[in-house]
Amino acid sequence: MRGSSGSWSARRRKSGRREPHDRENARKTATGSRFHVRSLSNNGRYGRVVIEHSVNDPFCTSLADVSYANQQDMYQNGKHWLYGSHDKMPTHEMYRQDIYSDGTSSVRKILTHKLKSPQCLVAAVPGCGTWRYQYVR
Repeated sequence: MRGSSGSWSARRRKSGRREPHDRENARKTATGSRFHVRSLSNNGRYGRVVIEHSVNDPFCTSLADVSYANQQDMYQNGKHWLYGSHDKMPTHEMYRQDIYSDGTSSVRKILTHKLKSPQCLVAAVPGCGTWRYQYVR
């Protein structure tokens, strides 16, 4: 929670107080157990990879998870096709990193979808659903 005086943790540090439940909440960690990367195809000229990820917010109900699925088709000539879907909460960004044969590299943002509403963590809320996207180059 942010306000004009900075973050919640900054205000807590300034006041010197630590609520009893803070110690319990500070230990909560989201699990990474539902992160899956699978190679579906690779023949040396074409490769397809699928990434699926779903994680529960440890401070919320188990119904409120953040999830996305992404498929990446890469071709030997450098062309690619990325497509997938994700929840409308939180903001999602996708970056592309190119590494060249001379050892240099570049990173650029290729996708930004701003959050719609915290209510969108629960898929059954009307008007939420998922963002769908594709990026072809």
